[in-house]
Amino acid sequence: MKNAKTLDKILTVILIIAIITAAALTIYVIITPKKGEEFTEFYILGEGGNASKYPSSLSAGEEGTVIVGVVNHEYETVAYLFRAEIENKTFGEKEIQLAHNETVEFPFTFTARKGMAYLFSWNEVPGNDSERLLSYLRADHDLDWVEGAEIIKSADRKTIYVIKDENLSRITRDERKEKVTLKTRGGGTFNLKVKRENGNLNVYGTRKLKFLLFKGNSSESGNDGMNINRTAPYRELHLWIDFR
Repeated sequence: MKNAKTLDKILTVILIIAIITAAALTIYVIITPKKGEEFTEFYILGEGGNASKYPSSLSAGEEGTVIVGVVNHEYETVAYLFRAEIENKTFGEKEIQLAHNETVEFPFTFTARKGMAYLFSWNEVPGNDSERLLSYLRADHDLDWVEGAEIIKSADRKTIYVIKDENLSRITRDERKEKVTLKTRGGGTFNLKVKRENGNLNVYGTRKLKFLLFKGNSSESGNDGMNINRTAPYRELHLWIDFR
């Protein structure tokens, strides 16, 4: 009987400890905020801070402006690098450092440069401008497969085919509308302009501006506070503009 009472006391103590522990854990869960997904928002806005009215057509020397936004949801202070590129050439950078849940928006203005929209001469593809065409497809349409691709022009000289293995891009000329249409498999359709200049049929078109965001961990950075991987972008946004 004595042993039974002792066992009851032990079980009672264990039960009380379990209840207190459960209550403490419940209180901890209630008062401690749950850590959500770690990520960074990256966006661009057009005129007036709207997700529209982006600059789409600029003449040489004309300026275009977008609003760049970055929001840190990484649960720590993070260093960022914003970079703008065209044809893999940098034309603007900005370093940023944000605490958790901090937001920054800033205007980014760029200027259209003369000759930026020239792509290639229809008369010189295939030929002297073949690499210009392939470079355009790589840089502006992310078609990495075009490296070493074969370029063929149809017998009527109205269509250019870029072919490699099972990959195909087609560029068709419409003489009546003075335009060229580029079709890429899985990449959509793009209208390009044609101008007759000095006896050549030259092709112009929209160019892709790349807005890149690189990030690093400021707590691991050096004295400059910007320990960032500058070769692999964390986020990438595109804006197509017709440079006239």
